[in-house]
Amino acid sequence: MLLREEELEGGRLVAEHLGTVLHTEGEELVARHGTALAELWRTPLPDGLDPSATQILGRIDTTTDLAVLGGGDGPGILLDLADGRVVAEGARAAAHDHGLDVTVVADGATVRGLDQDGEERWRHRDPEQLVFLTAGERLAYAQRPEEGTLVVLDTSQGLLVNPFDADLTGPLAVPELFSADAATSVYVETTRYLVTTTLDEAYGLRD
Repeated sequence: MLLREEELEGGRLVAEHLGTVLHTEGEELVARHGTALAELWRTPLPDGLDPSATQILGRIDTTTDLAVLGGGDGPGILLDLADGRVVAEGARAAAHDHGLDVTVVADGATVRGLDQDGEERWRHRDPEQLVFLTAGERLAYAQRPEEGTLVVLDTSQGLLVNPFDADLTGPLAVPELFSADAATSVYVETTRYLVTTTLDEAYGLRD
């Protein structure tokens, strides 16, 4: 069944994800699924999210059903599209590290690591406003746009780590997206590469 925005009586179509359609209805966000567009869930939009401007920020994570929802001057929320649960507030970008089962949420200069229940495990406050990129294999990546440098955090504790040997020179390789099986898209200068590997279960845990 096709859902048209004019049928929503003032509501807006927001996104489609794996057969699930998201739309606003008054001050609520509604999810419908399947050919009959049966309602899956509905949840009130948090304060600060304008129904007329609400949108998905960035990619929807197909491995976790997590999406960042924004619509206004402030940060948005991290939403689980499977059940409508608000995982975190104060989010502009997010990614899930399957290696440690940690969800990394970013807003400006602040990056947080959340456990499975959405509880904060760690927090990093950077001196610059960051452009958050991705997380995977126990590392989270962001860029400092003013310096043009890469910030790499250990997703177990949120500590800064050195991603390269300081004595070596060469183009900066920037991971952009991880799969649940540890494959990643890496951007190097003007070219993207698909890198596959075996997840190192002991990475960062050795003495």
